[in-house]
Amino acid sequence: HYLAKAFVVRHLAERVDPNCVETEKREDIAVFDVATTCGGLQGLVVEVETLYGTGTVVHKLVETVERAGKRKMWIVVPNPQAVIYLPLLLKTRRELRKEHDVEFYTLDVTSRGLVRLTDVASMLVKKWKETPKGVEEANKSLAAD
Repeated sequence: HYLAKAFVVRHLAERVDPNCVETEKREDIAVFDVATTCGGLQGLVVEVETLYGTGTVVHKLVETVERAGKRKMWIVVPNPQAVIYLPLLLKTRRELRKEHDVEFYTLDVTSRGLVRLTDVASMLVKKWKETPKGVEEANKSLAAD
């Protein structure tokens, strides 16, 4: 959790004045892992969700997003959990975005920043389609249409 939070702080500090990035930011009755208080991302709150011991994943994510109210929120999920839960996370994201300004991210360890889960999903599908099995499945699906 701590290292993922450090990734978030670094990512944001490269985009806004580092003095605008605060950790453990208390707002009303909620405390957010990271928040930006000025600059182009002012008002953004970020939560790192490891999804360990949280009961149902969907319930935990909905509860987290609802704590942010109408604020813009990023939820950062560490890479192992992001891959394991990717379909569920994408579906939950789609539903939450109907009423909330939320985006889901994971860690890009190559660039030492964040990457949207939708971009991870696109990259995985592209790579899968390049495999012999992926090409075969894609061709079957085209033939069925």
